[in-house]
Amino acid sequence: MWIINPAAARRALGEFLDAVPANKIHGFGGDFIFVEGTYGHALMAKENIARVLAEKVSDGEMTVERAITIGKWLLRDNPIAWFGLRQKVPAEILEA
Repeated sequence: MWIINPAAARRALGEFLDAVPANKIHGFGGDFIFVEGTYGHALMAKENIARVLAEKVSDGEMTVERAITIGKWLLRDNPIAWFGLRQKVPAEILEA
């Protein structure tokens, strides 16, 4: 989504955050042959998610603390829980 149409992806994420529990949304996922594609897509996702969350903070829809929490959920905690990776992820990453 972030590669095909970043503006539409930002709008969709903003709508999802208003309608879907944030612990059910994944902020990034990709199917690439080369690791560079995954890295680039992850950067695009991170930047665009930050823009959406910053806009929600600016509009008074959420606090900075809530935006940080949701960002961590979208990019780390939700995929770890969804794919059952809690036992495979080092404790220091889970505690961050």
